[in-house]
Amino acid sequence: MEPIAALATPPGIGAIALIRLSGDDIFSVADRVIRSKIRPSESQPRKVYRGIVIDPRSGEEIDDVLFWTFRAPRSYTGEDMVEVSTHGGLTVSNMVLNAFLRAGARLARRGEFTQRAFLNGKIDLVRARGVLDLIEAKTERGVKLARRKLDGWVSSRLTVINDRLLELAKEIEASINFEEDVGDLELQQIHDEIVSISSELEKFIDEGKSGRAYLFGARVVIVGRPNAGKSTLFNAILGRERAIVTEIPGTTRDVVSEEILIGGMPVKLMDTAGLRETEDIVERIGVEFAIRTVEESDLAILVVDATLGNYEDELEFISNIDLPIIIAVNKMDLVDENEMQLPYEFQKHRVVRISASSGMGVDELMSQITEVLHLIFNPESGFALSDFELNVALSALLELDQARKRLEEGYPVDIASHHILRATADLSKLLGLGAIEDEILDRIFSDFCIGK
Repeated sequence: MEPIAALATPPGIGAIALIRLSGDDIFSVADRVIRSKIRPSESQPRKVYRGIVIDPRSGEEIDDVLFWTFRAPRSYTGEDMVEVSTHGGLTVSNMVLNAFLRAGARLARRGEFTQRAFLNGKIDLVRARGVLDLIEAKTERGVKLARRKLDGWVSSRLTVINDRLLELAKEIEASINFEEDVGDLELQQIHDEIVSISSELEKFIDEGKSGRAYLFGARVVIVGRPNAGKSTLFNAILGRERAIVTEIPGTTRDVVSEEILIGGMPVKLMDTAGLRETEDIVERIGVEFAIRTVEESDLAILVVDATLGNYEDELEFISNIDLPIIIAVNKMDLVDENEMQLPYEFQKHRVVRISASSGMGVDELMSQITEVLHLIFNPESGFALSDFELNVALSALLELDQARKRLEEGYPVDIASHHILRATADLSKLLGLGAIEDEILDRIFSDFCIGK
C-alpha cells in the first residue's frame, strides 16, 4: 500500500511529538528525510537511533529527532513502519510531518493505520474497535472493558457463537441434500439448537449493552413543569451554576447539558424546557426538544413542585414514558411534609424528597441515580458494544428468531437455513470475515483520530 504519515500525538505544545509512517517504500521516504549514521532502511528493527530531519527539497535542517523502525509483518499495521520522536510544539512537528509528505508519503486518513492492521490480518474488526474504545475511555472501568475487546476475549466469544451457527447450517444442508425428507426428530433438534444459540447471542448482546455506559456515557434527563426547580437541581448536582435560574416560568428554552461522573460512570446530565402547553413558538420548540431528549435517554428525573398539590401533568408524563423514572419532590422546605399527599402512582417509582435550593436530599437523590444506573448498566459487564456492533448483532438475533418461527409454522427447513445463513453473515461482518464493503469500513474507522 502507498506510504502514509501522520502525527500520532495531539497537536499542541509538549515535550515531544510522535510521527508515524507506514506502507510500501516507507524506508526510502524516511531515507530522503532523516540524516543519520545509520540510514532508516539499514537500521535494526525496534532499535532507537538519533538523526536530523531535513527538508527534502531545500536540504534545510528542521529538527533533531529519535527514530526507530519495524519490518513487515512484525508491526502494528503489518507493513514496514517508521516512528519519529520530534520536539513538541505545533510548528516544528508539522514541519517534520510536511517533510515526509514532500518526500513521497501521503497524509493518513482517520484510523487508517488501524484499518491497515485489519486489512493485513493483524486484528479483527472487534479488536480494531477496542483500540478506539481504549482511547476514548473516560473511567478506569472503561479501560478494562476496552481491553476485553483489544485482547481478543470478545472476538473469541463471538467466534464460538458463529461457529455453532455455521455447523448448524452445514448439518441442515447435509440433511436436505442426502435425505428426501427431514424427520420430526431432526427438525426438533434443529429448532432446539436455534433456541440455544439465540439464547447465547442474546446474553452476549445484553452484556455488551450493559457495559456501554462505562465507555460512551449514560444519558440522564431532568424534566418537569416550568419553575419546578429543574435548573436549580441541575446546578446543585453539578456543584456550580450552569443553567439560568429565575422565578419566571419557561426560562430554559433549549437542552442544557454537562458531562459528569456519577458513581464512577460518565453521565451526560441534561436540563430541559418545562413541559407545558405554550403559545410561545421558541418555548414550544424547547418543549419538543425536551420530549425528544427524554425518549433518547436512559433515566429521567421528574422534578415535582411540592407546593402545587396538583400532579395531573406528572401523572400523564409517567403514563406515557417507558424508561426508569426517579421522582424528585422539590421545595420540601416550603411545605409541611405531614400534610402532603402524593398520588398512589408515584409509589411505583423511586421518590426522593429534596430542596434543590438548600441542597437537602440531593445526596440521597445522587445515591438513587447511581443505584438505578448500575441496575441498567451492569458494572460487572465484561465489554461494551458500539452502535454499529450492537445493531449488527441485533440483526443476527432477529434472523435467528425468524428461523425459529418458520420452523414452528411448518415451513420447509431450507427456509430456516436461509435465515441462519443471514445471521452468520451478520456475525462474520462484525468480526470482519470475508469481503466487507468499503463504505462500512470507512464508517467504522472514521471515528478514529488521525495517526491511529
